[in-house]
Amino acid sequence: MSPRNLVFGIAAGALLHLIGAAPCAAETAREAAIDVASIRAASATLVEAVKGAVKESGGDPERESVRLILAFSTGHFGDDPAKARGAREVANHLLAAFPVAAGDRVQVWAYEMGVWSTSREHAVRSGDANELRELNRLFPLTARAGTLGGHDTERAISEIGDSLLAGRGEPPAGFVMILLANDAASVNPEGGTDRTWGENDPRYLSTLERLAASRVPPANKSGASVVLPLKVALPDGREVVRDIQAVIVRPKQFAGARLTMTRPAGGDPPPLPDSPPQFPWPAATIVAVVLAAVVLAVFALRRARFPSRKARIVVVAASRRDVRDFALGQEICHVAGPGYPEDDRSKTVEPPGGASLPPIILARVRRGRGLLVSIRGEDESSVVEVDGTPAHGEVLVRYGEKRRITLAGSHAPEPYLPPAEFRCEIEVAWETA
Repeated sequence: MSPRNLVFGIAAGALLHLIGAAPCAAETAREAAIDVASIRAASATLVEAVKGAVKESGGDPERESVRLILAFSTGHFGDDPAKARGAREVANHLLAAFPVAAGDRVQVWAYEMGVWSTSREHAVRSGDANELRELNRLFPLTARAGTLGGHDTERAISEIGDSLLAGRGEPPAGFVMILLANDAASVNPEGGTDRTWGENDPRYLSTLERLAASRVPPANKSGASVVLPLKVALPDGREVVRDIQAVIVRPKQFAGARLTMTRPAGGDPPPLPDSPPQFPWPAATIVAVVLAAVVLAVFALRRARFPSRKARIVVVAASRRDVRDFALGQEICHVAGPGYPEDDRSKTVEPPGGASLPPIILARVRRGRGLLVSIRGEDESSVVEVDGTPAHGEVLVRYGEKRRITLAGSHAPEPYLPPAEFRCEIEVAWETA
């Protein structure tokens, strides 16, 4: 077959695939239609749970300001758009039905095997419709780039809690943390080496202790503080129930600033911003995709005749690694202090000037989807700054970027000795020349 015929064959195949896929995708989009009454009922249940958590901790949710921390588990967003939309709808209605008022604060997080995104803390001015639109635009619409799925509830609580504690002499006392997930129980990803912490992990328990906080007791075996059923309409007219599970963490002794007035009655929120586009696609989009298929086919033919051998090098603390040698989610290298005990040191990178660092793994570097690497602190070490700006959780470095990452933590050299604090800086950069 000639190259020209091959190109047209690929383009025709792409067009037929799109035409055939459109009805199925349209059904998927229709499947995500969620009954509004069930959203209102679920959000009312969550409002009562949040206010109940404040009251049980000695606070008054009607007269004291609340720092609401909303965390979305996103690993399932691509596979289950109905639950992804449902979580955003419940959070949107929560803010309107609680309702947030002047003096409250709201912060939004996204997590999978750890936190990967956070918004700036929003100080509520009035809680009117325009401000609620500002807040619902903070909700995550997609999974993390290069996601392998899965989520770690305890790790997310620990990382968010550590962020709340950063730079404080005493734990905050006026917050409620709400994690929204398809399943409150932690789930390992498909592939990769990340594993969930579990409820008995000392790092998680230490954060709760330092935060002077506790989880609201579970309502089911998965560990959810409250289960929020939503009715989803299927294309054939049937209804199914999809549960959103919420984990609530509250201080043992709540203390919020006094509101200037009693919290007003709640109402309905403004609509959410559109989710990423679903089928059915307009004709112009289909034409654009077919043209893209032609371009990709030509590119594939050229690569077949003239294969690229250009290395894709990422440099971690002066150590060069070709990411083509690693699969999605695979560890490229790990950053460790001098003397870290291991037989195979081919993946070990020591930070410059790190003679005083403890002999432990400080961070792991893994390959993400495409030309992207992720860096995350390990065990007693965590990311605290990126390019001089406070940060937390996972750091993504895309092709062409350079990041200066600061890791910090504490480590006890012997069980009977007090832990000593440590801090180091590494640079992660791509070679583009």
